[in-house]
Amino acid sequence: MNEHRKQRQPLLFSIGTIALWCGLILFIGTVILSLLARIKVTGSIWATVGITASVVIGYLLLFHWLNRPLSRRIYGLALLFIALGSRVVWVLVVDTQPVSDFKVLYDYAIKAADGDFAFGKMDYYIRWVYQLGYTLYEGLIVRIFGPSLVPLKLFNVLFETLTVWIVYRMGASLFGETSGRIAGLMYATYIPNIIMCSVLTNQHLSTLLFAAGCLIAVTHRGRNGVFGIMTVALCFALGSVFRPMGSFYVGIFILFLFLYEWTKSGSWQRRLGTLTRKGLSFIAVYFLVQQLISYSLITAGITDLKLSSNQEPYWKFIVGLNAESNGQWNPHDAEYVVKYPLGPERNQVELTLLKERLSDPVEVSALLLRKLVLIMAKEDDSVHWSLGGLDQYEWQIRLLSIERSQYMAYAFFGCFSLFALLFHKRIRSNHEGLRTLVSNRRISVIHFPLLLLLAYTVLHTIIEFQVRYRLDVMPFFIVFAGYGCVYLNTGLQNRIFSRRLSQRMEQRSDTIAS
Repeated sequence: MNEHRKQRQPLLFSIGTIALWCGLILFIGTVILSLLARIKVTGSIWATVGITASVVIGYLLLFHWLNRPLSRRIYGLALLFIALGSRVVWVLVVDTQPVSDFKVLYDYAIKAADGDFAFGKMDYYIRWVYQLGYTLYEGLIVRIFGPSLVPLKLFNVLFETLTVWIVYRMGASLFGETSGRIAGLMYATYIPNIIMCSVLTNQHLSTLLFAAGCLIAVTHRGRNGVFGIMTVALCFALGSVFRPMGSFYVGIFILFLFLYEWTKSGSWQRRLGTLTRKGLSFIAVYFLVQQLISYSLITAGITDLKLSSNQEPYWKFIVGLNAESNGQWNPHDAEYVVKYPLGPERNQVELTLLKERLSDPVEVSALLLRKLVLIMAKEDDSVHWSLGGLDQYEWQIRLLSIERSQYMAYAFFGCFSLFALLFHKRIRSNHEGLRTLVSNRRISVIHFPLLLLLAYTVLHTIIEFQVRYRLDVMPFFIVFAGYGCVYLNTGLQNRIFSRRLSQRMEQRSDTIAS
C-alpha cells in the first residue's frame, strides 16, 4: 500500500512544486513591478523604499506583540474592534455617492423596494442577469431601513469585518495562530478594504461568501467530510448569486479535492468512490441552490432568465483582448457592440471581432504580458471609487501612497512565504525551532489558496481586468503574507540568537583559557 502511495505522490508534488514556483515568481514580480511603478509616479526611489521598509519593519515589530500569550478571544475582539471601528468611521465621515453601474443598481433597488420589478426584464438586466442578485439585496435593505445610503454602507462594513475574521482563521488554520493573527491585522488595516466600504459594490458580500467557502475547504471537515464539502458548495453558490465567479471557485476546488484525495492510502477503487461521492455531493448542492434561486425569481415574474445565463459570452474576451485599452473596459467597444441587437447578431459581431484580435499572435502575447504587469502592479483605484466625486485630491494621494507601500510589503512577505514552502524540509532541518508545515498533507492543503491566486491572475490576463477586481483574491494574497512575516521574523530571531550564543561560547572559552 505504501509503495502505491509513493508512486502517486510524485504527481501531486510535481504539480504542487510548479504551483509554488509560479507563486514565488508572482510575488517577486509584484514586488519589483510595484516598486518601479511607484518610483515612476513619485520620482524618488529612496522615498519609495524608505516608506515600504517602514511598513515592513512595522509589521515585524507587531509580530512580537501578536506572538505573546494572548487568548484567541481577546485577540479576536481587538481585531474586530479595529476592523469595525476604522470602517464605521470612514463610512460616516466620507459621503461617497454611487456612480456608474453602482448608481444603476441602487436606483433599481429603490424601485424593487417599492415592489416594482419591471426592471428585471429591461435590456440592462437581460444583458447582465447576474446583477439582479445584488439589486434585490439592496432593495431588501432599502425596504427595511429606507433609501439612505448609510445602512447599505454599514452592511458593507459588517461583511468586510466578517471577512477580516475569516482571513485570520484561514491563516491560523494553514500556518499557525500567529500567522493568522498577522494576516487578519493586515487585512483589517489594508486601505482599499476600508475605503471601499463606502462604495456600493457587490464585492463585499461576494468576497465574504467565497472566502467563507474557502475557509471551510481548508479545514479538516471541509476536506474530509461530505457535510463540509456541501457547505463549501453552498457558500460558493450563494457567492455566485452576487458575483458570477462561482464556476471559477468550483473548478479550482474540484482540482484541489482531486489532488488532496490522490495522496491518501487505499485502493484506487476506494479513492475513486470517495472522490465520486464528494464530487457529486459538491456539484449537486452547488447547482441545486443556483437553480432554486433562479427559478424562484422566474416564478415570481422578476426575470425570464436564470442568473447563471450569459447573453453575451464573448464580451469579456473582446474587452480583455483589446490591445489599445490594455484589456480594460473602454467606451469604444461598448458603443460598437450596442449598435447590434442583443442575441445571435451581436454575438456573431463580437465573435468576429474576437477572431480579429486573436489573429496576430505577437500582438496578443505582448498584450498578455502588459496585462500581467497591470494585474500585479497597477496602482489601486479604490481611492477613485471612494473619493473620486469629492474634492479630496490630497487625501487620494496620501491614501494611495500608503496602499502602495502596504501592497509591496505584503508581496515582500509573500516571497518569503513561498520560499519557505518550497524549501520547508531543508529549513526545518536547519532550524529545529521553526515549527512550520512539516507534513506533506498540510502542504497539499496550502495549494488551494495558491491555485486560486494563480488561476485568477491567468484568467484576467485573458478577460477584462479592472484593478478593483484584485480585491476578490486579496484574502488569499494576505494569508501568504502573514506567514511570510512570521517566517522572516522567526528566521531573524534564530540568527540573532545563534550569533549571541556563539559569542557567549567564545567569551566562555576565552575565560577558561585565561
